[in-house]
Amino acid sequence: MAIISSAFAAEGEQETHESVGAGEAHHEGAFPPFQTENFAPQIFWLVVIFGLLYVLMSHRAAARRRDHRKSRRKDRRRSRRRERDAVEGAGRRRRE
Repeated sequence: MAIISSAFAAEGEQETHESVGAGEAHHEGAFPPFQTENFAPQIFWLVVIFGLLYVLMSHRAAARRRDHRKSRRKDRRRSRRRERDAVEGAGRRRRE
């Protein structure tokens, strides 16, 4: 019975812990991203992160563009070769 009575005794106690945020110290100041002393580091990291993303994505897009151009050039060469072969073949048939 000692176990049950201590559980009921603990249930009746209500403690407020400062570490949970119930104290007044937790509510001091403004929202951290809006504090003016945090602006410079935030802007710095914003520029760094977006700069890196821009560089990475531009390289990826440039590679895709380059691959697309290569495939278009190959297609043009194939079509010109077919046209040239068709014209040469027609000329040979006429001569024969």
